[in-house]
Amino acid sequence: KADDIPGKVIYERSDKIEGCVVLRWPEPLMPNGLILMYEIKFRPGTEPEKHECVSRQQYRENRGARLTNLGSGNYSAQVRATSLAGNGSWTQSVFFYVPPPKRDDGVTFYLVIIIPIIVTLFIACLTTILFFVNKK
Repeated sequence: KADDIPGKVIYERSDKIEGCVVLRWPEPLMPNGLILMYEIKFRPGTEPEKHECVSRQQYRENRGARLTNLGSGNYSAQVRATSLAGNGSWTQSVFFYVPPPKRDDGVTFYLVIIIPIIVTLFIACLTTILFFVNKK
């Protein structure tokens, strides 16, 4: 019980980095020795769970743990502390959603619509000019 994480795990989605979530939680108040690391298990939907270990130093630098390169979809995650005395209990699951990558439709519009029109007009003008030059 002493190595258990008090309170809930919360998540923050990064607006700057796609497929990135930061998990935050409070440290154990009176651990049975030095906290060595935090273990995170997370699962995308119904796929097999994945594990990630975060050292206490990394935890303090980021004020949590950063999960990156996540595909879009629903996730669940749990965290537990590991001290010199052993593992604490897993926290309650936190659920979060990673949205699909944003598409820049403006670029797609230019590539698919505008460029072929410009190329077609250029070829038509070139053909017309060559026709009149060769006619003389």
